[in-house]
Amino acid sequence: MTSSNEDEKNRQWRELVTVSEDAEARLIEGRLESEGIACQIESLVFTQEPVQFGLLGGVRVHVWAHDFDRAARLLDELRDRSAGEVSGPEDDGPEADGSREGEGVEGEAREGES
Repeated sequence: MTSSNEDEKNRQWRELVTVSEDAEARLIEGRLESEGIACQIESLVFTQEPVQFGLLGGVRVHVWAHDFDRAARLLDELRDRSAGEVSGPEDDGPEADGSREGEGVEGEAREGES
C-alpha cells in the first residue's frame, strides 16, 4: 500500500524537458500521448521582443511524476532516432552526387576507365 505522501507526489506534474520551439514540444507531446502518457506544455515565449532570451524563449513539457521515468526513456529514444536520421551527402552512399560508379561528377568516364 502506498502512503498519502507518495500518492500526492505521483499526482504532481514534473518537468521532463525544456525545448526552444513550440513545434518540437508538440512533437514530443504527440509521441508521449501515443504511448498513453499525459503531458502539459508550458510556453515561456516572450513575444514582445523579436529575439529569444534563454529561458524566456523556452517551451516546457511536463508529465505526471509517476510517468516521468517512462517518458524520459521515450524522449531518449526519440532523440536517438532523430539524430540517426540526420544525414548529409557523405551518408547517402556513392550516388549522392548524382554520378554512377565509374563516372565523374558530370557523368564522364574517369581517367583510365572507358
